[in-house]
Amino acid sequence: MLFSVVMCSVYGQVQDTATQGENEVVEESSVAVSQNNGEKRSRLTVAIKNVSQTDEGEQRHNRLLWNDGHWAGIGIHYSGLITNLTHMNLPVGAEFLSQSAKSIGVTLNPIDYTLLKSRHIGLVTGLGVEFNNFRFDENMTLKVENGVTVPDYQYQEQNIRLDKSKLYTCYLNVPLLVEVQMGRNNNFFINAGMVGGWRIGTHTKIKVSDPRMSGKYKDHGSFGLRNFHYGYTINVGYNHFALTAVYYRSTLFKDDKGPRVQQINIGLTFML
Repeated sequence: MLFSVVMCSVYGQVQDTATQGENEVVEESSVAVSQNNGEKRSRLTVAIKNVSQTDEGEQRHNRLLWNDGHWAGIGIHYSGLITNLTHMNLPVGAEFLSQSAKSIGVTLNPIDYTLLKSRHIGLVTGLGVEFNNFRFDENMTLKVENGVTVPDYQYQEQNIRLDKSKLYTCYLNVPLLVEVQMGRNNNFFINAGMVGGWRIGTHTKIKVSDPRMSGKYKDHGSFGLRNFHYGYTINVGYNHFALTAVYYRSTLFKDDKGPRVQQINIGLTFML
């Protein structure tokens, strides 16, 4: 009779604790009945309470963690040429560089790394590749004459219409960004900073469909472009999507090697 009363007391204590909202599983095994049964019940209750507090603390800690920085991703952008930020049109004498809406570029940023971080602010860097396509409106391509990049109108003079004419550039970029994350789970973010890159590829390309000549033709050369460029970038986004803008402070061409134009990119990035 005494054995039944003691076992019911132990079972009731465990059941009362479970009904208080604790999601814990207690595996029971044969427990010897002795005079210390009361002490065993007390220890069991304390253990369940401590586990619950630990889980709650971990969940709260996870909500406060810094998310990864936002640079790595795949983006698409419009590549434009301007005089500078205060004069968004082309400079006098560079009108031949006017572009179509098909001047679409791509960015592939495989790596980002957070150098410093706190709960909401971090310093981010990374590595990326930028591909630009400057599609020209005019029926011409580019050539180098006396060391200076100038328009080549030979096709227009022969009444040959170019289906496509563009300048292609490719850069290996490295950013240094200050990022601020906001929201309940730090899903909303803004980062801005500097970006610099090394030019790793350049060519012009034309596409022609004419009885006198037909096909695609490329001319690989530097065309007086700078080997390095630098500028400012900003990304504003939520979760995996961001609006991206880049303004390259350096001119596209070297001094006295071509028109004094600067590059801007505006696009959308899917963050990895």
